[in-house]
Amino acid sequence: MNQSLAKVLYVAGVTTFCTFLGCWAVLAHQENTPSSARQSTQRAHYSDEVFVRDAAEGSMAEVKLGQLAEEKAQAPEVKNFAKRMVKIIPKRWRK
Repeated sequence: MNQSLAKVLYVAGVTTFCTFLGCWAVLAHQENTPSSARQSTQRAHYSDEVFVRDAAEGSMAEVKLGQLAEEKAQAPEVKNFAKRMVKIIPKRWRK
């Protein structure tokens, strides 16, 4: 039971870490962009693109981690959790 809990916590921790890393990258990029009126419109558009890309990469990472956990896990609870992680992501985003 302790191993399965550890695996679930590991997968959750890695997912959380990747999410925070993506958010940190977006915020760091926003702080380093020029702030004139014309460039702020372009920055907002570019920041949206960066956010969407980071969100998609995070979703793909979550799918990959879920697939890995589903393959390697021994406990049924961990496998079920991994299946849910993979299942909630739309099929078109999976590779």
